[in-house]
Amino acid sequence: MIRIRKKTTGEVLRQIEGESLAGAKLSGAELADANLREMDLSGADLRGANLAGASLREANLSGAILAGANLSWATLRFADLSGADLEGANLYAVRLRSADLTRASLREARLDMADLREAAMRRADLTGATLGGTVFQQADLSGAILEDVDLGTAYLVGTVYDENTRWPAGYRPAASARRVR
Repeated sequence: MIRIRKKTTGEVLRQIEGESLAGAKLSGAELADANLREMDLSGADLRGANLAGASLREANLSGAILAGANLSWATLRFADLSGADLEGANLYAVRLRSADLTRASLREARLDMADLREAAMRRADLTGATLGGTVFQQADLSGAILEDVDLGTAYLVGTVYDENTRWPAGYRPAASARRVR
């Protein structure tokens, strides 16, 4: 039995039978402020779930479906979101520092004010995402798709990119960005 608790009070938000949350069906779940630190949620269906303010630090969300989920103000430092579907998700002010978002779909996601410092975003698709005030400092954007986004207020100092990175039309990477082969 797994008990998902509120991070501030310890109150049980949800009980789930089994030993793992990998592949769990949690679409639409109300998990705001939940403590899911270091949990294995790989392949879980969290479509439309409310994870606002949740602690998912070092969680495994590889291949998880988070389309339309609310992750605003959540902490996902060092989390594995490789191959995750975050299409249309609300990631306002989310902390994704040093997270792995390799091959993640962030199409049409709201990433305003997000902290993506040192994140691995290789081949991530951010087409149509909102990025107002987003910090990409030292993020790896190799092969990332950043078409139809406004990078005007995003902070991209020290980012890494390659010849496969697709920037918005007319955008030139900052002088501090590093192109790799």
